[in-house]
Amino acid sequence: MRGKTILMTIVLGGLSYYSPIFGQQIPNDPNSLPQMIGNRDSSNSRVKNPITIFGKVFIDGLSSTQERPTIYVLAFSYGRFVEKRQVSPSGSYTINGLPRDGLTISFEIDGVEVANYQIMTPISDTVSQDANISLLQIQNAKNKTGVVAANSLYQRSNENQKLFEKALEQIKLKKNNEAVSLLKEVIKNDEKDFVAWTQLGDVLFSQEKNDDAEKSYQEALKQNPKFVTAMINLGRVYLVKSNGEKAIETLTKAVEDQPASPDANYFLGEAYLFVKKGSKAVGYLNEAIRLDPVGKADAHLRLAALYNGANLKDKAAQEYKLFLEKIPNYKEKEKLEKYIKENLPK
Repeated sequence: MRGKTILMTIVLGGLSYYSPIFGQQIPNDPNSLPQMIGNRDSSNSRVKNPITIFGKVFIDGLSSTQERPTIYVLAFSYGRFVEKRQVSPSGSYTINGLPRDGLTISFEIDGVEVANYQIMTPISDTVSQDANISLLQIQNAKNKTGVVAANSLYQRSNENQKLFEKALEQIKLKKNNEAVSLLKEVIKNDEKDFVAWTQLGDVLFSQEKNDDAEKSYQEALKQNPKFVTAMINLGRVYLVKSNGEKAIETLTKAVEDQPASPDANYFLGEAYLFVKKGSKAVGYLNEAIRLDPVGKADAHLRLAALYNGANLKDKAAQEYKLFLEKIPNYKEKEKLEKYIKENLPK
């Protein structure tokens, strides 16, 4: 491990989402559907409403006698380099001034990816994301041949990159039909572009063309079985189509591949709620909260609904209290405060 370099790459894009469970809309954006790869600000001169991402990188299995590898954090916006920072000897890192939209974080060693994470668009101006990488993960990744660095990125031809960016602009303008045509042209030119397949699935999902979206996500995963964004969004499609078991199967794999993903844990929890296995849902929802306390604050609402249904009103009240501490301007604040006052032990 001496002299090795681990790189952490951040790819930026994103959109809030709609929760199909309980017919409730989450407080982020009640009108939006799945996480998007694109939807970027067309201005390259500056970042509007920038955020800061910070955290610690832990290397499991590294003994006290082994030298800690040099770790760098790299940020990319839609495949374009944005920023690079070196992680401190203690393992902490901070990157300021990043675009607010959803993040994909991948860890690399010598150009080989060992792990990656997706982060939804944050509510606050800061995002905390820790990462655990084991020596075994690193060794297994290095032993594989033909692994493409940063599998959350895709290197396109200049022509296809221009088409892809045009598609993102059409999405931003809510011209989804035009975006679909452009993305299909990108894929026709290069069927291995799993990011374009995923983006196409997102647009189709937003148009409620769930069968077509499902096929697009499946094709993305055929081209890159480890692309967790496609896994998570495919799981959401299954939830919308009321196929809880398929959602659990897909989202379980997402959690296995990326255990530190708040989204994967959150939606797996929702999938278990959907099939009425609340006891299994609790652990994943709590893990989503632990990984992203503010961004996944709505998981407190899911837990509160679960506890209320089980007549554990004191636990439900506690979850509502924790939620309001993070989202103090929630539109139904008075209703929740009344429930808390009536049910939280003095």
